[in-house]
Order: sequence, then C-alpha cells, then structure tokens
Amino acid sequence: LRRWEARPDIQARMPGFRVRMGFGLHYGWAIEGAIGSHHKIDASYLSSSVNLASRLENATKQYGTPILLSGDIYNLLSDKVRKLCRLVDRVTVKGSEHPILLFTYDMPLLHKPLEGQDHSCENYRDYSNEDFFELFRPRLGEEFGQQWRVAVGSYLGGPGG
Repeated sequence: LRRWEARPDIQARMPGFRVRMGFGLHYGWAIEGAIGSHHKIDASYLSSSVNLASRLENATKQYGTPILLSGDIYNLLSDKVRKLCRLVDRVTVKGSEHPILLFTYDMPLLHKPLEGQDHSCENYRDYSNEDFFELFRPRLGEEFGQQWRVAVGSYLGGPGG
C-alpha cells in the first residue's frame, strides 16, 4: 500500500494522499444470513456484537489509531500480546448500560529488531505499558507521571469510584 500511495501519478493527482484503514475487533455471538436475489447474494451478520465492532472501526478515526480492541477481545489475548496493547479509553456505547474498555495495538511501532535477526514478529522486544511510559519520562517529567497515574486510576474507577 505504501508503494502504491507513493506513486508519482497518484501524488500528482492527489498530493499528500495516504491509505488509512481502521479495524474494530469485538468478540460475541452473531447471526449470519444471505441477502440478495438470483443475480447477487451478500452475506450479512447481525448482532449487538457486530454493531459494537462496527462502532469500534468507526471510532479508530476519532482516536487516531488503526485498530481498536474491545475489553472482551483483550481478555482473550495471551499475556505476551497484552503487553503490546495500550488502554485507550473507557466508554459506554449507545444501547449499553455497561462501560467497556478500549485498547489499541500500536506498540510494534516502537519495537526494534534484535541485532542480527530478521524482522519477524518473534524477534521484536516486548514493551509493556510501563516501558512505553518510561520511554517518554525524560520529556514529561516525574510530576506528570504521578498526575497521570492518579488520573487514569480515577478514570478507570468510574463515577464515584
């Protein structure tokens, strides 16, 4: 995609053009059905879980991240993969009374291949959320870090929590 969007003919017609894709992932039940006519049939999936995944996909634009995971998906991940996820928000979506946690998977952008290794996923150093914060501590300062931890704890505790 990067080579395609960098083509001179495309950039000449649409300067600064970039391909951006968003993915919303949620886990739950769904009903599958075929919709259409004799000439064309499409598969359709219906459920509140599918609707939530769709909302997450749309929210990637608001959060400026290519992928959003619901807390239900996050809970299915291995500990190793969870370390690569970052908590983004705690929201109550339309049609629900219970808040959900939103995560993103953007840590590989910070990973550095180990010396002499190929660039496959297994050869990247894991960064936890604390490691991520530590990378930026020199720019932000300790006071910011203390305030940040208090704010996140209060936010995740919810109203009155």
